[in-house]
This record gives sequence, C-alpha cells and structure tokens, in this order.
Amino acid sequence: HLDIESIAWLEDFLLGSDLALFFVSHDRAFLKKLATRIVELDRGVITNWDCPYEIFLQRRAARLEVEERERAQKDKVLAQEEAWIRRGIKARRTRDQGRVARLKAMRAERRARREQEGTATIRVSEAERSGQRVVEAINVDFAYPGESTPIVSGLNLMVGRGDKIGLLGPNGAGKTTTLEMLETLRGIDSGSATINGVDVSSQKERIKELIGVQPQTPSFEEQTTLLELLNLFAAFYGERIDAKEFLHKLQLDDKANSYPEQLSGGQRQRFSVAVALVHNPRVFFLDEPTTGLDPQARRNLWDLIRTVRDEGVTVIMTTHYMDEAELLCDRVAVMDGGKIIALDTPKKLIKGLLSRGFKKSSTVEQANLEDVFIDLTGKALRD
Repeated sequence: HLDIESIAWLEDFLLGSDLALFFVSHDRAFLKKLATRIVELDRGVITNWDCPYEIFLQRRAARLEVEERERAQKDKVLAQEEAWIRRGIKARRTRDQGRVARLKAMRAERRARREQEGTATIRVSEAERSGQRVVEAINVDFAYPGESTPIVSGLNLMVGRGDKIGLLGPNGAGKTTTLEMLETLRGIDSGSATINGVDVSSQKERIKELIGVQPQTPSFEEQTTLLELLNLFAAFYGERIDAKEFLHKLQLDDKANSYPEQLSGGQRQRFSVAVALVHNPRVFFLDEPTTGLDPQARRNLWDLIRTVRDEGVTVIMTTHYMDEAELLCDRVAVMDGGKIIALDTPKKLIKGLLSRGFKKSSTVEQANLEDVFIDLTGKALRD
C-alpha cells in the first residue's frame, strides 16, 4: 500500500521505461494511466481486450447488456418448457423424449451458469435460515397484464417443515394462482417468496428441484406404460428409481404395463402423485386433487396423501371439500379476494366461530369447517 507520492513516482517510472509490463490492480486511476490492453478474468473465463481501460469499460458494459438479453430469452424459453413438463407429457413418444432431453440440457446450462459478479449470495447460513420455515411468502401480489384488480394482493404465508396446509376459498379467490407463483409457473409482481431459503423469483431452477407438483388435470404421453413414464420423469430429474416399487406403494402393481388412458380417474390421480414425487421433493403442491373422483377413489387418494404427509414432506393443497381439509390439513388458510383472511387449525377456526355465537340446528356437531368458510367469505362453497 503506497502513499500518493509513491504511486505517482511508480507511474512515472513505469511509463518512462521500455519494459513489457503485466500487472494486477484494483486502482482504476493506475489502470487508466498505464494499461494499453486489459486481460479480464470473469466467472472463470479469460477475455483479451486490446484497448485502454476506459474503452474496455464501455465495451464490457455493451457485452454484458447483450449477454443479459440473451439470458433473458433463454430463461423465457426454459420457463415455457417447464410449464409444458408440469402439465404432463402428451405428444408423440420420440418427439416427446427429444423435447425432454432438450429441456434437461437447458436446465443443466442454466444451473451451470455463473451470474455476474455482484449478484452472488452467501449460502453458509442457508440451512439456519430455512430451519423450520420451509415456505415463506411476504406481501406477494399478482395481476394479469392490463387488469387493475389483482388476483392475489398482499399475501403473507409461512409454512413450517412437515406442515400440511390447505388453501380454501371460493372460485377466483387466488388459490391456484398462489400455488402457481410458488411453483414458478407465474411471476410474482411484487413481494417475495422463498422455499427452503431459496428465492422463488431469481432461483427458479433450484426451486424446481425442491418441489413436487400435482396439477388439477394431469396429462401424460399416450401409448406409453406407467413403468416407462415413471422412469422418464425420474431421468428428467437425474434420478434412478425402482419404478415397480413406486407402483406397488400406489397399489398399481397390476397396471405397470398399462397406459395412462386405460386408468380410472382415481388411478390416474394416484399415478400423477407418484410422478410428482420421483425426485423426493421438500414441498408437495396439490391443486384440488380429488375433484371429480367418486367417494372410494377420494379415500384411496387421501390414504396416499397421508402417507406422503407422514413421511415428513411439507404439503400445500387447495380443495373445495371441507371434510378433506379437516382430515388432511394441520392448518387451513381461508382466501377471499386474493388475500388470506384466516389461518389456523380447523378446530380453532370452528371454536372461534362458536365463540361469536354461531348456532346450527339439527346437527350432531355445533359447527364444522364449512360453516367457518361461509361465515368468513359470505359465499356458498360452490359459488
């Protein structure tokens, strides 16, 4: 570390010499005065800039701007392909597998990409941060382009490790949109959300490794057996699984060589759960998983969800069935108008309703969760 006079002397000395000079410096004034060529080491790549320092700064800024546009375009395509894979595979088999292979390559490229210096985050304390809090959404907003009324507004949600949370609300309350934002299928307009300490908006690839998703209407490639599909999805996540054991847990052993289009509604839903769990996710999202199922199929799927829940996976689900929420969820969040207006255990919500003087005639129980829902939202369940 030299004083100003010593630096000035060194600069004059070097400028007056006929030496070939190779130096490393953080002193921009020193670089501007002495350097005739810049060799930049950035994110593990060496680039030669045959120009003085000031021109280097201008050219480097222009290059980074182009690079950022290219990355944004790649991320847009990747997001579209991720949305496709989460809707399920449904195309000609050879073409479909090729698309999955390209998607895997895009994910690998995105994962390997090193971000520009200054955007790096320190991960040492990540485990401590995530601790018992697995999902955290703070003041999250979302509105469709051109719409003045947001679908989700000021949403706050904290979910602990191993929690089982049900999102209840009338149609249009923002339940599915909330899930889609946490699943990275929709962008967050404002606010922030993290899963296991990982930011949902800026680290989408890592989020996809942490979550499993069962959509409302799963679809799969036709004329492909369940065994083949399970192995295909596992390969997409870089996993190797015992597909037969997966099907055994689902009581679908006898359907191993059947096609998805040959399954009943309940069997298809159970299989879609298996597909979502092939990579052992930390958080499992289900969007109205039992809609359209007969009572027995619903109970079979409930048993499967309870098994997932009991293995310590955090579960977040939407449903229109109050008995389903009471049976499967530790806590329920009642949504209306894009906001969570109540969040507690079913028993405490019911107790709170009764404490406000609610009475219902000709029932064994004084109140149930459906009564809480209607009281809070003012809407019938099927509105």
